[in-house]
Amino acid sequence: MNINNKKSDNKSERYPETIEPAEEVNSNNAFNDIKPVEDKSHSARDTIDTTEMKTLIITKIRKFTKNKGYAPYRADWEKERKIDHDLPSVEVILSYFPTWLDVIKEAGVINQRKITRKSRDKIIRQAFEFYNETGELPNRTSWEVYRKKHNARLNRYNSHSRRIEYIISYQRIYMAFENFDELNKEMIKRYNLNLTIKRNPRRYKNEEIIDQIKEFRNKTGKKPTVKTWNKYYKQLGFVSFGTVVNRFGSWNKALRRAGIKHKIGYSDEYLINQIKEFKDKTGKKPTERTWNKYHKQYGLVGIGTIIYHFGSWNKALESAGFEK
Repeated sequence: MNINNKKSDNKSERYPETIEPAEEVNSNNAFNDIKPVEDKSHSARDTIDTTEMKTLIITKIRKFTKNKGYAPYRADWEKERKIDHDLPSVEVILSYFPTWLDVIKEAGVINQRKITRKSRDKIIRQAFEFYNETGELPNRTSWEVYRKKHNARLNRYNSHSRRIEYIISYQRIYMAFENFDELNKEMIKRYNLNLTIKRNPRRYKNEEIIDQIKEFRNKTGKKPTVKTWNKYYKQLGFVSFGTVVNRFGSWNKALRRAGIKHKIGYSDEYLINQIKEFKDKTGKKPTERTWNKYHKQYGLVGIGTIIYHFGSWNKALESAGFEK
């Protein structure tokens, strides 16, 4: 495929031979001659071997995080570039990754993003907008339904427009506040609302919740997964899935505290068959973009399940006999 950028027609200009793998690169002027990929289509990225460039970018992100103590936002990165001219621009980085959040996630520093006062104010404001629109205080479940519905209306490539704004994920709320109760307290106080937060008549201790997780299999004969827990917890008198996550940070962390080795409840064979069947069902090549677009329509598992199970999308494709 020809990339519509005359300066980038020569592959050697975009991928200098002097660039070494990330572990060995000294990073001196490594990005000076690198031009962004103009065609952001998935097929264009697939035709270019970007492994080395992605590794270099991720190494830079990790180095920034280690030195500064927090993972960068776009503005932080551009500010640092004024000091360190060897850093690639945001434009270059986003020509190799779909979004800035994807870069941070792949670098493994998503939980090290800084929470500023401005960020907390934004979350409180969005919670107030949620309350005005729904008439209820947000919790994790209702927030995610609201967020997905709202964000689906926005064009992903205009996400940084000042006229529109993505709703923040519940993970980010947990980074800024201990839980939704704390967020709601701040929101009620900020906007002088005449509301009270309903609390469960009993607050379970962490040890009691862990005991419930341990007892779950004995009482139901099922492994404690998100799906089985949501199905049986009420009849067992156990706490809800949301309570477990609010208390321990994630479902997997709770399972680890209970001494349960957890793995996504699908076999290699099952997931590989789904990947192989994808092309027959959709007529499309199984890429990350096409999978995200069609998997719900055809009753397939989410891409996060596949990546978690195999370690990466490319490893999943290799296991299913597809080329990267």
